[in-house]
Amino acid sequence: MSFKISIITPLHEIMPSYFKACAASMKSQTFGLENIEWIVVIHNSSDENAAEVSSMLEGLPSVRVIRLNNDKHTPSSPRNAGLDAATGDYVGFLDGDDSFLPECVERVLGYITKHKAQAAVFRREYELEDKDGIPVTEIVLWNQLYEEILVEKGRNWDGEKIFSGLFGMVTSKFYDRRFLEENGIRFDESVPFGEDYLFNLNVYARLDSVVYLPQFIRYHYLINKGSLVQSSVKDGPALTAYAKGYAKIFEAGLNAGFYMNAIISRLCVVLARFMSGNNRLTLADRIEIKRILEPYIMLTRMMTPNKVYSAKTVKESYIIPRDVILNPERWAEEGTALLAEVSYHAPHSTYDMSRILSRILEANQSTDIGQFYCFSDIMTLKGFRSRIPLTEYSNYEPLFKLTSRIGEKNIFTSEELASYVLYLDDAEDLSVFPVTRTQVQRYARMYMRAWEGHNVIFLGESFPKVFMGNDGIPANTLHGTVISALYAMPDALPRIRMTSPKEILFPKEICSSMYAKALFALRDKDADIISAPSCCDIADFFEVIEHEHEQLCYDIEHAVVSAGEGTMVSDTSFAPAPERADELRRIFAEGFKGFARKVWPKLERVNTKFTDVHDVYTEMLRYYVGSDVVCENKYFEVSGLILGEWQQDRNAFLLSGSEAFCEFLPEGSGETLLSDELSEGMSCELVITTGSGLCRFRTGRVIRIVSADSGKVYFTVPLNAEDMKFSSAAQRISNALGVRIPDFAYYHDNHRTVLIIEPYDVNDAETVMKADTENLKRIAGLEGAVDIMYGAPQTHSLYRDVTRYKNQLAMGCAQPVHKLCTEPQRKFFASQLIATEVM
Repeated sequence: MSFKISIITPLHEIMPSYFKACAASMKSQTFGLENIEWIVVIHNSSDENAAEVSSMLEGLPSVRVIRLNNDKHTPSSPRNAGLDAATGDYVGFLDGDDSFLPECVERVLGYITKHKAQAAVFRREYELEDKDGIPVTEIVLWNQLYEEILVEKGRNWDGEKIFSGLFGMVTSKFYDRRFLEENGIRFDESVPFGEDYLFNLNVYARLDSVVYLPQFIRYHYLINKGSLVQSSVKDGPALTAYAKGYAKIFEAGLNAGFYMNAIISRLCVVLARFMSGNNRLTLADRIEIKRILEPYIMLTRMMTPNKVYSAKTVKESYIIPRDVILNPERWAEEGTALLAEVSYHAPHSTYDMSRILSRILEANQSTDIGQFYCFSDIMTLKGFRSRIPLTEYSNYEPLFKLTSRIGEKNIFTSEELASYVLYLDDAEDLSVFPVTRTQVQRYARMYMRAWEGHNVIFLGESFPKVFMGNDGIPANTLHGTVISALYAMPDALPRIRMTSPKEILFPKEICSSMYAKALFALRDKDADIISAPSCCDIADFFEVIEHEHEQLCYDIEHAVVSAGEGTMVSDTSFAPAPERADELRRIFAEGFKGFARKVWPKLERVNTKFTDVHDVYTEMLRYYVGSDVVCENKYFEVSGLILGEWQQDRNAFLLSGSEAFCEFLPEGSGETLLSDELSEGMSCELVITTGSGLCRFRTGRVIRIVSADSGKVYFTVPLNAEDMKFSSAAQRISNALGVRIPDFAYYHDNHRTVLIIEPYDVNDAETVMKADTENLKRIAGLEGAVDIMYGAPQTHSLYRDVTRYKNQLAMGCAQPVHKLCTEPQRKFFASQLIATEVM
């Protein structure tokens, strides 16, 4: 059988658990393991280890197992044995403790054959086995807005980009096997460290073209403590052998005329770190290493800082090899000393802040996006709008993965990121948007000004999670990110009171905390503001109080936390309050309509989202708080930014002039408008360019212009037409029957529409279900093929909880869902129906 590709895996006394994951990744390849020649070379391993590995591969006809025993101690020898045995058109390398992602082989083969290139290069993400391990990430200089880049000799060759970072690694590359064979390219088994670099330099010296895949992350690299890189204690003969191997690498690159400055500098830094603090090196060893490497070190010059090499790294790369390797006598005398830090002070940059767009373009002109669109050349608004196309989330998603999974920087923003803000859309697809530290600190100050001197019932939480992992930046809701920043400000907390203890606002694991929030809010008679990520959160809050008021009063009286939430906060953190419990019992006995001002006499306003999908909850909210409490949106949030602040006198948002440069795309138009081109009543999609890296980004949020004059844009955010239609239908039924219908859902199926109305409680459900369905349709103003069904009370609340738990997300990520877009959504709501008819 002929194979399109051979994958070579060298093994040496590998832990079976590691190789089990490796084997699983090969079996999961969408290309089909049966179509892959997998050559596993068991090198210098015990019979027991070899037998255990071999047993995992039994019954796999396309797998070839080779036993190799010799006096070699690097992967070069087994890789060469694999090359000798390979028959595939292409060849790739997979280490036994690493893994390919499922689409790796199929997709990379597609790219390399499409371009008829001799090599293809994709991306690796890393995982540290031990927190003390040394990260080995491969940030590159290629423009990562491209899915694929074909580099050809004599056309677009760029040595600085090709030979920077971890250029040498062979495990994230596929090669044309016949090209390797015809050019006699093999691994030099005398090179103990950096043999990958020498192999690739020989490849690049002879190839005509190579295809780069900047966005394609399909290699998972497990960094374990036993690797050569992670083991730092080496004796004189070993490090001398390293130096001799380096000389071969450097000669190969220099003879080919390659850009070798970065390779020489960085490999010599690695060797210098092995040498520093190493008392196993003799003076003779150090002198010999100097003799071998001095000619190459003296060729290097200080690199230019970029996203691969920071200014500190650039300085270290120039100074450390000259200090450690070229001063053997001094380091022999101080052989037990550790390498000192090279001091570095970053320069400050200032930007003209008079115009938001100029500031954003100037700040980000060195990013990949900035260079791609030549931000430095854009001088007019006309030039900006004509040069840069409108973009959507799909343009940014692979770039966000590169920052979070690889640790890439300076792709879309030059600023330091503070968080990724998480959103779940109607179809439960997770989106993330970066926010910078500057933005978050500004928002925290906004919240502090709004809450200063108040006692706040905050119904959100901060539950950060690692988003795919390797840049150290957490993912959270925007409210959670801001609350975290607020609690980190030393001047904030003394000026703000929260009814909930910190343990509830910052849970250690995903949980349902609304009961605990209600408990502590009810204890505090002086609360005067209720704030929540969304209106449905406040609706859930009041429903918990109404349904659980007896237990809540008991807990307040006895200072305990029931409802399974006692682990969140110690029972001893608050004192029994029997008088408050009795007061609440008297209030609740009078009913729950308008009860909020009786419970909290100082309550003056409710801050949350009341627009678009949240609008349907305003009636329910007013039922609890009455008409004399101010209910305002406060802030308009979109794509991780706060872009508007509610103006009570205008009953509209005022568009922010500091967070983003905004354009407006009228419905049905392909051309954006600027603020001075807007007119009252227009409906436009908001398009933003931001300091966090979104460039002419279509947010998907449609706003309705209230007024636009003197540079100020006032707007509202209405429900979409379908949601508005069915929300009105549910409200008409509610009014006609005198029942509470707090929520609804709908979907279209086989030329019919199904409307699911959700009564508040069992009594309301019985009333609705007794009504004639056709009469209800007339009352609701529904025409055509519309079926009305009935969901159990609190179905939507349960759905949000299930969604949060399933995705391990904080409150505020799971938004209200009304149009059921997916089959799982329909099945869930079908499972909660209380009518006899089923979907």
